[in-house]
Amino acid sequence: MIYVATLLAAIALILLEIGRMQSPSPLFMEKQLAHMLQWREEQLLMDFVIAGTREQKIPADPRFLQYKRILAASPRQPSEMEAQVAWLKAALAQLNFNIDTKTPEPGIGKGSISEAQQMVVHDGRGNLFQPRKDPYKFKLGEIEYAALVLPGNALPNLNAIPYNALWRYLASLQIPEGEVKSLAAALIDWRDADDLRAEGLGAESDYYYNLRPPYKPRNAPIRSWQELGYVRGMTPERVRLLRDNFMLGAPDQGGLSLDFGLERTFVALSGLRPETVKDILTAYGRLGDKNAGASSVVFTQDTSDFDRVMSLQMDTSLLRIRITSPESTMTADYDARNRKIIAVW
Repeated sequence: MIYVATLLAAIALILLEIGRMQSPSPLFMEKQLAHMLQWREEQLLMDFVIAGTREQKIPADPRFLQYKRILAASPRQPSEMEAQVAWLKAALAQLNFNIDTKTPEPGIGKGSISEAQQMVVHDGRGNLFQPRKDPYKFKLGEIEYAALVLPGNALPNLNAIPYNALWRYLASLQIPEGEVKSLAAALIDWRDADDLRAEGLGAESDYYYNLRPPYKPRNAPIRSWQELGYVRGMTPERVRLLRDNFMLGAPDQGGLSLDFGLERTFVALSGLRPETVKDILTAYGRLGDKNAGASSVVFTQDTSDFDRVMSLQMDTSLLRIRITSPESTMTADYDARNRKIIAVW
């Protein structure tokens, strides 16, 4: 009897656990639902920010356009013009629209709306979200979001970076010293059109054709982060590492933005000492005038080497947008020229 009772108790516990697995608790379901809603909210916010990176054109009020047409008509008699304007003012006043205001309306001064919004109010066009170092802040309900908009050359371009700069930058990302040069060479061979092994360390068609299953290397600019998984020496972790620290731009866009590039990135790309790069950035005014000897690097070979990897312009044809909430992050690469999202993660 004891054995039977123990067996029945065990069966009851098993059935109870199966029931729990098949019927999630209300608390678990609530958490899952909240997570899905926040993910959807991040998606919508991402769409809103992407739309705001494009030029916005706001149509002018037709009543104001009529007022402008009357002024442009310039009647022969000033009294006629004044009468028409007075009539129009009186008609618009009934609709609470005052065209005689010479100072900004309440709520359109600084401090009430953003600079980007002021630009739209003033000239009817502009970009609400332009690349900048500081994120844009939002609060939706009780959740606070930050949207960071970066230009395409805020990070090195994997399709343009040369071999030496590439392996130095990969080494700065903590890839083992014994593998970093062969990995850099394999990436160069994957994107170049020839069939010669870069630095004698890379991997060309003969390597990939001998795999099972065999496949052909790209031999052209890299188009997606997913294809990096086919490059010799890559792992899923390294694909994610490169995705977070590179951009996939055009092969002729290689300069790192002076305003957005990190100091350590300039060190890796240029091959200069960290102290020299700091002096150059100070001389260019990016780090302020805190080093009295910074001006001594101007017009030197070091500055010339630095200038070869630097750009004074922002590449806004490609943008990286990152939406951050207290619990998660959503990132997108956006092709602003063709108005399409390249990748989201």
